[in-house]
Amino acid sequence: MTNILLTLKILPKHPEVDMEQLRKQTELIVDEFGAKLLKTEEEPMAFGLKALKIIVTFKEEDNPNVDILEEKLQALEMVSSTEVTDIRRAFG
Repeated sequence: MTNILLTLKILPKHPEVDMEQLRKQTELIVDEFGAKLLKTEEEPMAFGLKALKIIVTFKEEDNPNVDILEEKLQALEMVSSTEVTDIRRAFG
């Protein structure tokens, strides 16, 4: 069985965004997508802005459209942009 590991960087619209609320909304979208959220971390950017970096996993056999996940995250009111920073197979 092959799993896919996907890393995304989510940039909020402004530094005052509640990062915990953003993480919770992200987790709900990832669950709806049929993936599992493995890790979240905040990554300092500039001028007090922090990005939310997430790592999710899903089965390659499910053949999900990653663009749909990215679009749903991008559609969140508090999100400025999203970027897939890494995608790879994980065996085991």
